[in-house]
Amino acid sequence: GASRLPSPRVHARRHGKDRDVVAFPYIESPSGDTRPLTLNTNGEYILRALDYASAAASNASSPLHGRVDMGSVVLAGHSMGGTCAVMAGVRVP
Repeated sequence: GASRLPSPRVHARRHGKDRDVVAFPYIESPSGDTRPLTLNTNGEYILRALDYASAAASNASSPLHGRVDMGSVVLAGHSMGGTCAVMAGVRVP
Protein backbone atom coordinates (compact mmCIF):
# COMPACT_ATOMS: atom_id res chain seq x y z
CA GLY A 1 0.00 0.00 0.00
CA ALA A 2 0.87 3.68 -0.06
CA SER A 3 3.23 5.06 2.56
CA ARG A 4 3.34 8.79 3.24
CA LEU A 5 6.95 9.30 4.19
CA PRO A 6 8.20 11.97 6.56
CA SER A 7 9.25 14.30 3.76
CA PRO A 8 6.91 17.07 2.67
CA ARG A 9 8.20 16.80 -0.87
CA VAL A 10 8.17 13.08 -1.70
CA HIS A 11 5.43 10.48 -1.83
CA ALA A 12 6.65 6.92 -2.33
CA ARG A 13 4.68 3.77 -2.90
CA ARG A 14 6.02 0.23 -2.61
CA HIS A 15 4.90 -2.27 -5.22
CA GLY A 16 5.24 -6.02 -4.88
CA LYS A 17 7.43 -7.93 -2.47
CA ASP A 18 10.77 -6.85 -3.78
CA ARG A 19 12.31 -3.49 -4.56
CA ASP A 20 9.78 -1.78 -6.79
CA VAL A 21 9.29 1.76 -5.50
CA VAL A 22 7.55 4.68 -7.19
CA ALA A 23 8.58 8.08 -5.87
CA PHE A 24 6.67 11.20 -6.86
CA PRO A 25 8.45 14.47 -6.11
CA TYR A 26 6.19 17.32 -5.09
CA ILE A 27 7.40 20.81 -5.95
CA GLU A 28 5.32 22.64 -3.35
CA SER A 29 2.95 20.13 -1.76
CA PRO A 30 0.22 17.70 -2.81
CA SER A 31 -2.38 20.46 -2.84
CA GLY A 32 -0.01 23.24 -3.97
CA ASP A 33 1.07 21.38 -7.08
CA THR A 34 -2.46 21.46 -8.49
CA ARG A 35 -2.23 25.19 -9.17
CA PRO A 36 -1.35 26.32 -12.69
CA LEU A 37 2.28 27.15 -13.33
CA THR A 38 3.69 25.06 -10.48
CA LEU A 39 6.63 23.72 -12.38
CA ASN A 40 10.23 22.75 -12.39
CA THR A 41 11.86 21.53 -15.58
CA ASN A 42 15.51 21.09 -14.64
CA GLY A 43 15.07 17.72 -12.91
CA GLU A 44 15.96 19.07 -9.44
CA TYR A 45 12.94 17.59 -7.68
CA ILE A 46 13.37 14.18 -9.29
CA LEU A 47 16.96 14.15 -8.03
CA ARG A 48 15.70 15.09 -4.57
CA ALA A 49 13.27 12.16 -4.72
CA LEU A 50 16.15 9.84 -5.66
CA ASP A 51 18.25 11.16 -2.77
CA TYR A 52 15.32 10.68 -0.42
CA ALA A 53 14.67 7.11 -1.61
CA SER A 54 18.34 6.27 -1.20
CA ALA A 55 18.44 7.65 2.34
CA ALA A 56 15.16 5.94 3.26
CA ALA A 57 16.49 2.61 2.00
CA SER A 58 19.29 2.71 4.55
CA ASN A 59 17.13 3.94 7.45
CA ALA A 60 15.96 0.96 9.52
CA SER A 61 12.79 2.80 10.62
CA SER A 62 11.68 3.59 7.04
CA PRO A 63 9.11 1.47 5.19
CA LEU A 64 11.56 1.59 2.26
CA HIS A 65 14.42 0.07 4.29
CA GLY A 66 16.21 -2.50 2.15
CA ARG A 67 13.71 -2.11 -0.69
CA VAL A 68 15.47 0.33 -3.00
CA ASP A 69 18.13 -0.78 -5.45
CA MET A 70 19.80 2.46 -6.53
CA GLY A 71 21.70 0.53 -9.18
CA SER A 72 18.44 -0.17 -10.99
CA VAL A 73 16.60 3.16 -11.28
CA VAL A 74 14.16 4.22 -13.98
CA LEU A 75 13.23 7.85 -14.51
CA ALA A 76 9.99 8.42 -16.37
CA GLY A 77 7.47 11.14 -16.95
CA HIS A 78 4.81 12.39 -19.32
CA SER A 79 4.92 15.75 -21.07
CA MET A 80 6.71 18.18 -18.75
CA GLY A 81 7.45 15.22 -16.46
CA GLY A 82 9.31 13.62 -19.36
CA THR A 83 11.39 16.78 -19.71
CA CYS A 84 12.14 16.65 -15.99
CA ALA A 85 13.14 12.97 -16.22
CA VAL A 86 15.50 13.67 -19.13
CA MET A 87 17.03 16.67 -17.37
CA ALA A 88 17.48 14.69 -14.14
CA GLY A 89 19.14 11.91 -16.13
CA VAL A 90 21.58 14.39 -17.65
CA ARG A 91 22.44 15.72 -14.18
CA VAL A 92 23.00 12.35 -12.46
CA PRO A 93 26.72 11.88 -11.76
